Amino acid sequence: MARTGGAQWIFRARRMGLCYFRTTRVARFGVFLMLAVGQPSQQTPALKTRRLGEKTLTLGNMKDRDLIARAILIKDGALLVNGNSNKKTGERYVALPGGHVDPGESCIDALKREIEEELAATCEVGELAFVTEDIYPGREKDEKARHELTLFYQATISGEKTRADGTIESPESWKNFHWLPLGDIAEANLLPRSAKKRLLDAELPLYQFTDSR
Repeated sequence: MARTGGAQWIFRARRMGLCYFRTTRVARFGVFLMLAVGQPSQQTPALKTRRLGEKTLTLGNMKDRDLIARAILIKDGALLVNGNSNKKTGERYVALPGGHVDPGESCIDALKREIEEELAATCEVGELAFVTEDIYPGREKDEKARHELTLFYQATISGEKTRADGTIESPESWKNFHWLPLGDIAEANLLPRSAKKRLLDAELPLYQFTDSR
């Protein structure tokens, strides 16, 4: 390849945002060795959408699909939950303790870590109870839909500190861990709703899908 042509090609490729090249001169041959190094486009990719009935969902990429591990902790006829509220809508809800699985981390290790972080307690993780899959639409026009896969494990904890009002102390002071009587699950706004259905009906299959759209 001639030097001029090569230089023009590089310049055009750069302007197109396709890739960039490092050039190494090889003196013996008087040519350029082109070493391609990938470079992401500077333009923001358009958000993918999918039509479902009368709704249009804004879909994300693989990074928007979350893997979550949660613990089913039952003691004295009550289920341990965390009370919270939706920051945008103010809706109150409860969820089982646990959280996102980090890259390179097993679901069981993630659950043990989350329990230690949230409750300063030791968690013994037992058998996988069930798996839920949930898809949530974006509440705003350009907000992406969320896709969550959650693994629920039977578990036990030790070392937690209970306050006089029955709530559990947490290093994360904004969280409200407490024991929810099993008889109150049906009336509780427990999320994800697919997990609530599974907890209320032991005859449901191991895998439960709920389309929240």
